[in-house]
Order: sequence, then C-alpha cells, then structure tokens
Amino acid sequence: MKRLSLALSRVRDFSRSPAADRAFVLLKVCFVLSLLVYMAWQVHHQVFSRRVREVPLSMALSFLSVQVMLMAAEFLLSCLIKQKDATRRSFSSRALPLIRKNLAEHIAGEDRYRALLAMCLVHGSDVQRALADFLGSVEGSARARLTALASDLGVSWVWEKVALYGAAEQRKDAAFHLGLLATSSSREVLRRMLSDASPHVRTAACRSLLRMGEPADVDQVFRSCLESPLLVRILLMTDLQPHAPRLLEEVFPRALAAGEASQLVAALEIAAGWMSRLPYGMLVSLLVHPRAPVRAAAFPLLQFAGCPAQAETWIFAGLADPEEAVRLAAARLAGKLGIRSAIPALEWSLGDPHGELTRESLRALAAMGPEGWGILERSVLSPDAKLAARAAEALSAAHLSPFEAA
Repeated sequence: MKRLSLALSRVRDFSRSPAADRAFVLLKVCFVLSLLVYMAWQVHHQVFSRRVREVPLSMALSFLSVQVMLMAAEFLLSCLIKQKDATRRSFSSRALPLIRKNLAEHIAGEDRYRALLAMCLVHGSDVQRALADFLGSVEGSARARLTALASDLGVSWVWEKVALYGAAEQRKDAAFHLGLLATSSSREVLRRMLSDASPHVRTAACRSLLRMGEPADVDQVFRSCLESPLLVRILLMTDLQPHAPRLLEEVFPRALAAGEASQLVAALEIAAGWMSRLPYGMLVSLLVHPRAPVRAAAFPLLQFAGCPAQAETWIFAGLADPEEAVRLAAARLAGKLGIRSAIPALEWSLGDPHGELTRESLRALAAMGPEGWGILERSVLSPDAKLAARAAEALSAAHLSPFEAA
C-alpha cells in the first residue's frame, strides 16, 4: 500500500512539473528503452537466433539474458562503490587524529602550516571537515588564527567556489562554513547566495549572515526574505527575531513605503510571527490599503495593538469588506479575541456552506461561548449536509457536544 501511494505521489509530482522537465524525463526513458531493445536484438541476432528457431522464444531469452547481465553489472558496481567507500573511511579515520592534533597545536601558537598543507594534498576533504569542526567550537583569537590558516591553505577559496557552483547540498554546507570564517570575501559570496534557486541554500546563507551580526547584513537578509518563498520566511523568522526591534524601527517602515503588495504581505506576516506592536497610524494605513491581500495580512496585527475597542471596530469593517480574503481575516481575528458583538455578522456569513468564509465563521462562533454554540447547534440540524457537517466539526473542535450545551 505504501509503495502504491509513493508511486501515485511520484506520478502526481511528474504531472505537475513543467513541460520542459516532463519532456526531458520522457526523452531519457525513451533512450533507455531503445538501448535495452538494441542490446536484446543484438543478443538475439548474435546468439539465440542460431540455436532457437522460434523468434518470440529467442527474443524472450535475449531480453532475459540482458536483464541478468544488467543485474550482475549493477551488483558488481555496487560492491565496488561500497569497497571504495570503506577504503576511504578507513583512510580518513587514520588521518583525522593527526589532522586534529596539528590544528590544535596551530591554535595553541605553533606553526603547523606546512604539515597541514602537505596533508591537504592527500586528505583535502578531511582537512576541510576538521577545520570546519574547529571553527565552530572556538572563538576570538583562536578563530581568527584558524580563519587565516584556512585562507593560507586555500580552503576558504574552495568553499567559496563550492558555494557558487556546487550541488545544492554542497552549496548549503559551504554557506555554513563561510559563515564560520566571517571574512569580507565570504560575506560577499554569502550575499550573492541570497538569490540562490534552492530555498534551503538561501536559508543557510541567510543564517550565516545573521550569525555575523552586521546591521547591513541583517537588513539585507530581511529585504531578501520579503522576496523569498513562504518556506524561507518561516525558517528564518526565529533567526530574525532578536533583530526585530531595530528592523521594525528602521527597515520595516521603508519596506512598507516602497514595497510591492507581495512584499507588504510578507513583511506583515513576519511582523505577526514576531507578535510585534506596530504604531497605530501605520497599522491603519495598512488596514485601508487598496490591495485586499495587504488589508487581510494587517488584521492579525490588531491583536497586538493593545486597543480592543478599536480592534472591534475594524473587525466589523472587515466583515463587511467586499473581498473574501479580508472577511476571512476579520472572522479569524473575531474568534481569537472573542468579540461577541460580532456574532450576528458571523452568523450572516454562513450563507455559502461550501465557502471558506463559512468554515472560518463557524470556528469563530465555536470560540464565543454558549451564544455561539447555540448557533452551531442550530446549524448542525440544518438540511444542508455540508453546513451541518462543518458545524459539527466546529463543535467537536470546541470539545463540546450539543447535549452539553443544552
């Protein structure tokens, strides 16, 4: 069953991929099948056709022979790869203690540059790994000495090139290593990585820049987040939070003044994740913004404004907004704040049982106490099956049955 679901998931992902990617995959499949047919035909022509007169049987034996040869070749290749990996691990396990010993002595003040340079010729990846481990565990003058050593050995140059031209996983690791170096050249490479195609690489580069702590780097990471996918913003929200007060005071207003609607929405989502209290005048300008997504994204910040009466007024305005996204945000906030005066407006929003606004209004009513529960009980008895099911779901989420409400 799991294999079937995995296969269906892969088929679904393939159908949703861009047309160029699907064409490339189909081309590779056709090439492999053509190669398999050609090999089977050659075996049939050169071997079995001389001994077996029935062509179908000869072709079947040819295909079976090709499959056996391919499986044997794959088995041998797998054994060779495992043997190579085992040899490499054994080789590294013998070299790493000596590499670590030389690095520790270099930190202590002895010059181990020549010894480590000689090891780089044979154990380059092991030296890089040990150096990264040491850089992550020391501070101050010890890190400065290791940073200079990394530059002299050419390790920092290798990390910079891998960060720009390696595979996605290699670029992500290189971004972490460059953050440990904290040099001007590594900072420049990390800034270039903010536009990387992979969200995981972009996130690693942002975190490295944030660890450096320079205000200009923090500002650039924040501006990059406004143009990044939602996944990147979620991953970096906690990392950016220690810098939130300065960003809200200096960078946030400029982003709100100059940003496009999508960037405004991203900035407001980040501020809501920080539970930030924006100046009321700024918040009002966002609540009356001409773009509906911006108005909807501004509603969650009302709960942190410290003005319940004003929040109630804006909730009523939001529930009457012509855009459904804004009405959804207003209904969600009414439920969070428990604004009981909004119950009639929420009940009126139950007109479309298939719409998302009905679901959100039912959830808000479930948070209103007995008065809201009574409306949900009546909705459970509605002849509309969809509305009744959603009302029952809302009551279940409130851990209350209609009988308990009575």
